[in-house]
Amino acid sequence: MAGAIGKSGGAWVVKLATGVGRWLTDGMTLEDHLGDIIRKGRKAANVSAEAVARAAGLSTDELSALEESGQSAKKPDFATLAGVLGLHPGKLAASWAAGCRRQRI
Repeated sequence: MAGAIGKSGGAWVVKLATGVGRWLTDGMTLEDHLGDIIRKGRKAANVSAEAVARAAGLSTDELSALEESGQSAKKPDFATLAGVLGLHPGKLAASWAAGCRRQRI
């Protein structure tokens, strides 16, 4: 398996070739989106999905969709959510804003 390493937008990127003209990372977002951050924070803090959903002001279905896609129709309560997970509320809000900008493009 061949590969390539380089910088993209200030971040290091590693691509692995799976065949001629195909990369393992094709069609895959490697940066963590808001949902990834929440899921990882929830698991690290050992907090249930129900408790996180309640703190965020979301239903468990809405939280599940947010963790999966990084997007939600309703803006989570970042201050309470961050407190439950031990994360920085401003950084969560910035991640939300960045996701909203990407979605509009």
